Amino acid sequence: MAPRHSVPLTLSAFLLPLALTLTLILTWAGPALAARHALLIGVSDYADSGFTDLPGAQRDLVLVDEVLRSRLGFAPAEIRVLRNGEATHTGIARAFADLAQAAGAGDRVFVHYSGHGSLVTDFNDDEDSGKDQTLVPFAARRESSEGIDRFDILDDELNRMLGRIADRIGPDGELVVVTDACHSATNTRGPSPLVSRALPEAVQESHPMARGPSERHPLANAIRIGAAADDERAFEHSPDGGHPVGLFTHYWVEALARAEPTDTWRQVFERAGIGVSSLMQAVQHPQILGERADRTIVGGAPRARPGAMVTGLAEGKVTLDAGALVGVTVGSLYALGDSDDGTRLQIVAVGDVASEARLDSGRVEQGDFLVELKHAYRSAPVRLFLWPVDGTLDPGLLEGIRSGFQDLPGFVWVERQADADLSLAVLRPGPAGGGTKVTGQPARVDALPEQDPAAAPEVWVLDRGERPVHEALRAKLKPGTDGTVEIARLREYLVRYRRQMELRRLPTLGLERTGIAVSVVRLEEASAGCEGCIEAKGLGRWLRPMPVSGAVERVDQGPWPKGSMLSFSIKNGSLRDQYLYLYELAPDGSVGLIHPMEGVPNAALARGATVDLWKHDEALLLDAEGRVSVLLIATQRPIRPWLPTQPGFARGRGDECRGDPLECLLMDAFDGTRNGGVVDTGTWGARLLDLRVR
Repeated sequence: MAPRHSVPLTLSAFLLPLALTLTLILTWAGPALAARHALLIGVSDYADSGFTDLPGAQRDLVLVDEVLRSRLGFAPAEIRVLRNGEATHTGIARAFADLAQAAGAGDRVFVHYSGHGSLVTDFNDDEDSGKDQTLVPFAARRESSEGIDRFDILDDELNRMLGRIADRIGPDGELVVVTDACHSATNTRGPSPLVSRALPEAVQESHPMARGPSERHPLANAIRIGAAADDERAFEHSPDGGHPVGLFTHYWVEALARAEPTDTWRQVFERAGIGVSSLMQAVQHPQILGERADRTIVGGAPRARPGAMVTGLAEGKVTLDAGALVGVTVGSLYALGDSDDGTRLQIVAVGDVASEARLDSGRVEQGDFLVELKHAYRSAPVRLFLWPVDGTLDPGLLEGIRSGFQDLPGFVWVERQADADLSLAVLRPGPAGGGTKVTGQPARVDALPEQDPAAAPEVWVLDRGERPVHEALRAKLKPGTDGTVEIARLREYLVRYRRQMELRRLPTLGLERTGIAVSVVRLEEASAGCEGCIEAKGLGRWLRPMPVSGAVERVDQGPWPKGSMLSFSIKNGSLRDQYLYLYELAPDGSVGLIHPMEGVPNAALARGATVDLWKHDEALLLDAEGRVSVLLIATQRPIRPWLPTQPGFARGRGDECRGDPLECLLMDAFDGTRNGGVVDTGTWGARLLDLRVR
């Protein structure tokens, strides 16, 4: 089978002439003294084990070695390669130990494995599936092999090997691990027809590492990339009838060769995914894990994420891999990447997880990332009213405030407060306590703070009851300034608030019977080791799950005390596997991803299965007063769930978290699942749970 978008298996087709190429080397390095280390492992000879050989595994190593030198600046001495007989269980373990010994603080480490993957029974009960994922080294499962070399490498073993490296390089270092093997999402693969890099499940009850410690290293400084999900196979193929190669490695190397210094690891990964999807859309879904995935591939800090990726070009239509479930709307305007080169696309059709755009100017290529320039709202604009509490304001300042919000998209000004959805109140708050005397509105005497004509003006956003919407929706104007900076920040929060309203409409746009049952669980602090309690490692304390009685729709009858912690138990009672996503819609207009989180390769929930989110440190901390909502989306195909949480639509995910530890866990949520195609109407559903916090 030939790939739909094949490329020659040499990097010369990707790179510019040498004189220009030398200026494009990405130089993967951090601090001045940081070093680079690479370990490439390829096992193709499985004949004596009785398994299918994988000739593409050796070609993988050639391609990866070449791209490391050509594009990431590796010197030959910085790359160690293990092939076949060198890649026994013992040889691989020793190579990892040597790598850990050689690595130092701030170093960059790249690991690649190509070979068979498999499954074994999970002996220490740390896998929800009941299976450990494994790598199958040279000579594994041979009767003639001795000692540890008879056995697969368990995912727990690999985690410990990588953990030693992660500890050595520290928080300033970076560890990239790529596994082109079956069942490779968390095991942290000829000619046509395609060759699977999977082996039958192993029976290895005598595995020396089978009952090792279950505590896993968090690998916080690692980016883990797998060619397939835990329950999937990965394949080899022969592009254009040439040498066999790993399907994922083929497109991964192509994407690295094309990368720019401003590209992130996630962008490179998702470009690679386009090619895999074109051949194996319903069979092989690559996965990516790790917060560092959104750092640039040259080691830069996290940056604003792109809005959508170009996945197809045909007859003047541009297909994007984001749709209504993450807020894409007809009429919205997009541009190309981070640089404004004049390229403009307008969304002309929106599906649930994919969209079509019309290219109005410039040019785009498959794999380009787009950012939204202007959002077209589906619902009526929010009506705004501007009013001062008293007459002490300079009329020029009042007009300046109004003009600062004049062109705010999705909003419209009204002349009467009674017609407004939100009010911008220009106040001069005095000392705490008491209430303001609002002429003609005696019922509102305690709604706002007492006014002090000598105080600096502030702009508060109020709801219909003249209650402050949120502390973030409050601009304190600095004395002696026109408030430009503060007004601009308030504009950003209002845009978040407006976009969040679009997400709140999802349940009314396509609520279908999904068979998903949701139970709410309140988490109470408890003594260590108490019966029925769980240890919340992210919090450093024990919690007791307390199911909330009554229908989930009635949980909003609260109010809930500020500081409460809630989690969820979700059961898939339908006849098909589904993907589940939970968002927090906070009072300040931000959108946070509750599920899935770090360590969860995707949001899949098998039919008949139940997931208790609190067991994975997935919970909601009610840390702000006001209206908090939880949006649950169930769909038969994966979506790009982090899109609604981009800067300008959520709290700053790249900011250091200084709040409650559980809140930090929520802010750090992410998912690397790549969308695989369009979902037809009726294959997804949504539910909105409202909570009042006092």
